[in-house]
Amino acid sequence: MKKNITILVIIISIISSCGDKHRHNDIQYPPNQIEGQKSPESKPDPPPPPPVKITYEQALEFMQNRCSQTGQSLLETKTVYFEGTKLYMFLSNKLNIFCISAISEIRLEILKTDCGSGEVKINQWNYLH
Repeated sequence: MKKNITILVIIISIISSCGDKHRHNDIQYPPNQIEGQKSPESKPDPPPPPPVKITYEQALEFMQNRCSQTGQSLLETKTVYFEGTKLYMFLSNKLNIFCISAISEIRLEILKTDCGSGEVKINQWNYLH
């Protein structure tokens, strides 16, 4: 019984001393300031600048260069909206393979290209709004 009490006292003292190591009593905060918060005198951060949007002309030039590099002909373009984002769509072909490519106003890169037979791709192109 005495042995159990001794072990219990040792465990309690270890637990209580561990708790002391994890307290942050050594950090001194100015009055009315909590860690991670700014004091009332500090100015708020300015809002970030709005993202620069890609224009149709930039997307068109990008796609013309791309078609030139891959030996494709750029046939048609159109602009559609998807969930509030402007998408520049391009129909291109090489031989009998037609491709529909998309570039968003957010980044000057091809998001997706889908290629296939002329009849299928032209029908898909005509349904884009």
